[in-house]
Order: sequence, then structure tokens, then C-alpha cells
Amino acid sequence: MTRYDLAMTLHDVLVQGQIQSALDVLEPATGPRVQVEVEGGVVYLRGVVVSDWEQAKAERIAREVSPPTVSQIVNELIVNPFLPPLPHP
Repeated sequence: MTRYDLAMTLHDVLVQGQIQSALDVLEPATGPRVQVEVEGGVVYLRGVVVSDWEQAKAERIAREVSPPTVSQIVNELIVNPFLPPLPHP
């Protein structure tokens, strides 16, 4: 692994944590259902949400908190309106 590869991996991990934290804080009903993965500056949103609105909001939050080094956000979230609500902490 080169220094560049190591730097990209570290950057991806930091971006992943930044986006996941923002989703968990700004959208507590949706955030835990969304898994964020970052590979080479591309963000992948995966998981299941209750509505198209939640799907779009998760992508919007990811775009808002992503640094300029993120080249693309791929929204692979699945909408399932029959999901039970998450328990409150």
C-alpha cells in the first residue's frame, strides 16, 4: 500500500464517520437505518428507509456535510413503507 492509498483510506474513513454522525444527529429516525460506506471518494448510502422523503433527505444531508473531495454520492437506499418505527432510546 502506498502513502497515497493510505491517505485515501484514512480520508474515506473520516468522511464516512462525518456523514454517519450527521445522519444520526440530524435524522435520528432514519440515521440508524442508513449505512454509509466511502470508497475512493465515492459515498454509498445503503439500507432501508420508510419513505421517498427520508431517502432524499439522507442524500441531501450526505451532500451537505461531504467535503469537496467527494466525487459522487450513490443512493442505494430502499424504500419500505411497512418498516416498524425504531424504538426510542
